[in-house]
Amino acid sequence: MRSLDLARTASRFSAVLGLARKAPTFAAALALLAAAAPSTRLSAQTLCLNGSPPPKCSNFLIVEMAGVLPVAQTTRTITYPGYPSIDVNAFDERLQWELGAMRNLNARWAVGGSARLGTGSSGALVGLEARARRRFDPLFSLDMSGGIGYVVANAGPRRVAPVVDARVNFRDDFFVGLRYEQAPLSRSFQPGIYDDPGGRQHAVSLLLGTGSEWTLGGTALLAAGIALLLATVDFS
Repeated sequence: MRSLDLARTASRFSAVLGLARKAPTFAAALALLAAAAPSTRLSAQTLCLNGSPPPKCSNFLIVEMAGVLPVAQTTRTITYPGYPSIDVNAFDERLQWELGAMRNLNARWAVGGSARLGTGSSGALVGLEARARRRFDPLFSLDMSGGIGYVVANAGPRRVAPVVDARVNFRDDFFVGLRYEQAPLSRSFQPGIYDDPGGRQHAVSLLLGTGSEWTLGGTALLAAGIALLLATVDFS
Protein backbone atom coordinates (compact mmCIF):
# COMPACT_ATOMS: atom_id res chain seq x y z
CA MET A 1 0.00 0.00 0.00
CA ARG A 2 2.93 2.35 0.71
CA SER A 3 4.12 1.85 -2.86
CA LEU A 4 0.61 2.72 -4.07
CA ASP A 5 0.69 5.99 -2.06
CA LEU A 6 4.09 6.84 -3.50
CA ALA A 7 2.79 6.10 -6.99
CA ARG A 8 -0.17 8.43 -6.44
CA THR A 9 2.13 11.19 -5.15
CA ALA A 10 4.39 10.78 -8.16
CA SER A 11 1.35 10.84 -10.45
CA ARG A 12 0.12 14.15 -8.96
CA PHE A 13 3.59 15.71 -9.30
CA SER A 14 3.76 14.49 -12.90
CA ALA A 15 0.40 16.16 -13.52
CA VAL A 16 1.79 19.48 -12.24
CA LEU A 17 4.81 19.14 -14.51
CA GLY A 18 2.53 18.25 -17.41
CA LEU A 19 0.42 21.34 -16.74
CA ALA A 20 3.56 23.44 -16.64
CA ARG A 21 4.60 22.09 -20.05
CA LYS A 22 1.17 22.97 -21.45
CA ALA A 23 1.12 26.46 -19.89
CA PRO A 24 2.74 28.20 -22.91
CA THR A 25 0.02 26.73 -25.15
CA PHE A 26 -2.73 28.06 -22.87
CA ALA A 27 -1.07 31.46 -22.49
CA ALA A 28 -0.60 31.90 -26.23
CA ALA A 29 -4.21 30.95 -26.97
CA LEU A 30 -5.56 33.29 -24.31
CA ALA A 31 -3.37 36.13 -25.54
CA LEU A 32 -4.65 35.72 -29.10
CA LEU A 33 -8.25 35.69 -27.91
CA ALA A 34 -7.72 38.75 -25.74
CA ALA A 35 -6.07 40.60 -28.61
CA ALA A 36 -8.97 39.71 -30.91
CA ALA A 37 -11.57 41.17 -28.53
CA PRO A 38 -12.27 44.88 -28.99
CA SER A 39 -12.41 47.18 -25.98
CA THR A 40 -15.62 46.73 -23.97
CA ARG A 41 -15.89 50.52 -23.70
CA LEU A 42 -17.16 50.79 -27.26
CA SER A 43 -20.89 51.44 -27.52
CA ALA A 44 -21.47 49.08 -30.45
CA GLN A 45 -19.38 45.99 -31.12
CA THR A 46 -19.37 43.07 -33.48
CA LEU A 47 -17.05 40.90 -31.36
CA CYS A 48 -17.02 41.01 -27.54
CA LEU A 49 -15.08 39.36 -24.76
CA ASN A 50 -18.25 39.09 -22.66
CA GLY A 51 -21.38 37.45 -24.05
CA SER A 52 -23.70 40.45 -24.25
CA PRO A 53 -26.81 40.18 -26.45
CA PRO A 54 -27.40 42.25 -29.59
CA PRO A 55 -27.27 45.05 -30.54
CA LYS A 56 -24.18 45.46 -28.37
CA CYS A 57 -22.57 42.24 -29.65
CA SER A 58 -23.20 40.08 -32.68
CA ASN A 59 -20.45 37.60 -31.72
CA PHE A 60 -18.54 36.91 -28.52
CA LEU A 61 -15.63 34.82 -27.29
CA ILE A 62 -15.69 31.83 -24.96
CA VAL A 63 -12.80 32.22 -22.52
CA GLU A 64 -13.38 30.02 -19.47
CA MET A 65 -11.41 28.21 -16.79
CA ALA A 66 -13.05 25.51 -14.67
CA GLY A 67 -12.40 22.88 -12.06
CA VAL A 68 -13.98 19.50 -12.87
CA LEU A 69 -14.87 17.54 -9.71
CA PRO A 70 -16.35 14.02 -10.12
CA VAL A 71 -19.30 13.51 -7.77
CA ALA A 72 -20.47 10.08 -8.99
CA GLN A 73 -18.75 7.52 -11.19
CA THR A 74 -18.47 3.84 -11.92
CA THR A 75 -15.44 1.78 -10.87
CA ARG A 76 -13.63 -1.28 -12.14
CA THR A 77 -11.82 -3.96 -10.12
CA ILE A 78 -8.13 -4.60 -10.71
CA THR A 79 -6.95 -7.99 -9.46
CA TYR A 80 -3.45 -8.82 -8.22
CA PRO A 81 -2.71 -12.55 -7.75
CA GLY A 82 -1.93 -13.16 -4.09
CA TYR A 83 -2.99 -9.63 -3.05
CA PRO A 84 -6.33 -7.91 -2.37
CA SER A 85 -8.20 -6.57 -5.39
CA ILE A 86 -8.55 -2.79 -5.75
CA ASP A 87 -11.55 -0.83 -7.04
CA VAL A 88 -10.38 2.12 -9.12
CA ASN A 89 -12.06 4.88 -11.12
CA ALA A 90 -11.21 6.52 -14.43
CA PHE A 91 -11.87 10.19 -13.65
CA ASP A 92 -9.95 12.49 -11.29
CA GLU A 93 -10.17 16.20 -10.49
CA ARG A 94 -9.08 18.30 -13.47
CA LEU A 95 -8.38 21.91 -14.38
CA GLN A 96 -9.51 22.85 -17.87
CA TRP A 97 -9.98 25.83 -20.20
CA GLU A 98 -12.68 26.40 -22.84
CA LEU A 99 -11.66 28.61 -25.78
CA GLY A 100 -14.02 29.37 -28.65
CA ALA A 101 -16.66 31.72 -30.02
CA MET A 102 -20.45 32.07 -30.25
CA ARG A 103 -22.84 34.00 -32.49
CA ASN A 104 -25.95 35.73 -31.22
CA LEU A 105 -29.04 34.62 -33.14
CA ASN A 106 -31.26 37.04 -31.23
CA ALA A 107 -31.51 38.54 -27.74
CA ARG A 108 -32.20 35.13 -26.15
CA TRP A 109 -30.24 32.55 -28.14
CA ALA A 110 -26.61 32.12 -29.20
CA VAL A 111 -24.78 29.18 -30.78
CA GLY A 112 -21.12 28.32 -31.28
CA GLY A 113 -18.35 25.95 -30.33
CA SER A 114 -15.12 25.63 -28.38
CA ALA A 115 -11.99 23.60 -27.80
CA ARG A 116 -11.24 22.25 -24.34
CA LEU A 117 -7.64 22.40 -23.08
CA GLY A 118 -6.08 21.24 -19.84
CA THR A 119 -5.40 18.14 -17.79
CA GLY A 120 -7.04 14.74 -18.20
CA SER A 121 -5.48 13.50 -21.44
CA SER A 122 -2.11 12.92 -23.10
CA GLY A 123 -2.12 16.24 -24.97
CA ALA A 124 -3.14 19.84 -24.41
CA LEU A 125 -6.39 19.36 -26.39
CA VAL A 126 -8.82 17.30 -24.30
CA GLY A 127 -12.12 17.91 -26.09
CA LEU A 128 -14.24 19.67 -28.72
CA GLU A 129 -17.86 20.76 -28.28
CA ALA A 130 -20.81 22.58 -29.84
CA ARG A 131 -22.66 24.96 -27.52
CA ALA A 132 -26.00 26.76 -27.28
CA ARG A 133 -26.89 29.58 -24.86
CA ARG A 134 -30.37 30.54 -23.67
CA ARG A 135 -30.50 33.91 -21.90
CA PHE A 136 -33.15 34.46 -19.24
CA ASP A 137 -32.25 38.01 -18.24
CA PRO A 138 -29.18 40.31 -18.39
CA LEU A 139 -27.54 38.39 -15.52
CA PHE A 140 -28.28 34.68 -15.96
CA SER A 141 -28.13 32.26 -18.87
CA LEU A 142 -28.12 28.50 -19.42
CA ASP A 143 -25.31 27.02 -21.54
CA MET A 144 -25.82 23.54 -23.01
CA SER A 145 -23.05 21.76 -24.88
CA GLY A 146 -22.20 18.39 -26.36
CA GLY A 147 -19.16 16.97 -28.05
CA ILE A 148 -16.23 14.63 -27.64
CA GLY A 149 -13.52 14.20 -25.04
CA TYR A 150 -10.10 12.61 -25.47
CA VAL A 151 -9.56 10.11 -22.68
CA VAL A 152 -6.40 8.30 -21.57
CA ALA A 153 -6.46 5.86 -18.65
CA ASN A 154 -5.05 2.49 -17.50
CA ALA A 155 -2.04 2.89 -19.82
CA GLY A 156 -4.28 2.39 -22.86
CA PRO A 157 -4.39 4.41 -26.10
CA ARG A 158 -6.03 7.82 -26.39
CA ARG A 159 -9.76 7.29 -26.94
CA VAL A 160 -12.68 9.48 -28.07
CA ALA A 161 -15.79 9.51 -25.86
CA PRO A 162 -19.02 11.58 -25.61
CA VAL A 163 -19.28 14.55 -23.22
CA VAL A 164 -22.39 16.59 -22.33
CA ASP A 165 -22.43 19.77 -20.19
CA ALA A 166 -25.12 22.01 -18.73
CA ARG A 167 -24.21 25.12 -16.75
CA VAL A 168 -25.79 28.22 -15.26
CA ASN A 169 -23.80 31.28 -16.25
CA PHE A 170 -23.66 34.60 -14.36
CA ARG A 171 -22.69 37.42 -16.76
CA ASP A 172 -19.81 35.33 -18.17
CA ASP A 173 -18.00 35.95 -14.87
CA PHE A 174 -18.82 32.75 -12.97
CA PHE A 175 -20.69 29.53 -13.67
CA VAL A 176 -21.71 26.26 -12.03
CA GLY A 177 -22.84 23.15 -13.85
CA LEU A 178 -22.79 19.39 -14.36
CA ARG A 179 -20.95 17.23 -16.88
CA TYR A 180 -21.68 13.68 -17.99
CA GLU A 181 -18.81 11.84 -19.66
CA GLN A 182 -17.60 8.39 -20.57
CA ALA A 183 -14.24 6.63 -20.81
CA PRO A 184 -13.90 3.50 -22.99
CA LEU A 185 -10.90 1.72 -21.47
CA SER A 186 -8.86 -1.11 -22.95
CA ARG A 187 -8.10 -4.24 -20.97
CA SER A 188 -4.59 -4.12 -19.50
CA PHE A 189 -2.88 -7.10 -17.88
CA GLN A 190 0.35 -8.93 -17.25
CA PRO A 191 -0.02 -12.64 -16.46
CA GLY A 192 0.69 -13.35 -12.81
CA ILE A 193 1.07 -9.65 -11.97
CA TYR A 194 -2.26 -7.81 -12.48
CA ASP A 195 -5.43 -7.75 -14.57
CA ASP A 196 -7.29 -4.49 -15.31
CA PRO A 197 -10.53 -5.43 -17.14
CA GLY A 198 -11.08 -1.94 -18.56
CA GLY A 199 -14.57 -1.43 -19.97
CA ARG A 200 -16.75 1.66 -20.47
CA GLN A 201 -16.71 3.93 -17.43
CA HIS A 202 -19.21 6.73 -16.66
CA ALA A 203 -19.04 9.86 -14.50
CA VAL A 204 -21.08 12.89 -13.47
CA SER A 205 -18.89 15.85 -12.44
CA LEU A 206 -19.47 19.25 -10.89
CA LEU A 207 -18.20 22.23 -12.89
CA LEU A 208 -17.08 25.38 -11.06
CA GLY A 209 -15.50 28.07 -13.18
CA THR A 210 -14.88 31.62 -14.27
CA GLY A 211 -15.13 33.46 -17.56
CA SER A 212 -13.74 36.39 -19.54
CA GLU A 213 -11.48 38.73 -17.54
CA TRP A 214 -11.57 36.46 -14.48
CA THR A 215 -10.17 33.61 -16.57
CA LEU A 216 -7.36 35.76 -17.96
CA GLY A 217 -6.41 36.93 -14.47
CA GLY A 218 -6.75 33.48 -12.92
CA THR A 219 -4.60 31.92 -15.63
CA ALA A 220 -1.88 34.52 -15.07
CA LEU A 221 -1.91 33.81 -11.31
CA LEU A 222 -1.80 30.07 -11.92
CA ALA A 223 1.16 30.40 -14.28
CA ALA A 224 2.99 32.52 -11.69
CA GLY A 225 2.25 29.92 -8.99
CA ILE A 226 3.57 27.05 -11.13
CA ALA A 227 6.70 29.05 -11.93
CA LEU A 228 7.33 29.64 -8.22
CA LEU A 229 6.73 25.96 -7.45
CA LEU A 230 9.15 24.79 -10.11
CA ALA A 231 11.72 27.30 -8.91
CA THR A 232 11.79 25.52 -5.54
CA VAL A 233 12.39 22.06 -7.06
CA ASP A 234 15.94 20.77 -7.31
CA PHE A 235 16.09 18.75 -10.54
CA SER A 236 19.77 17.87 -10.12
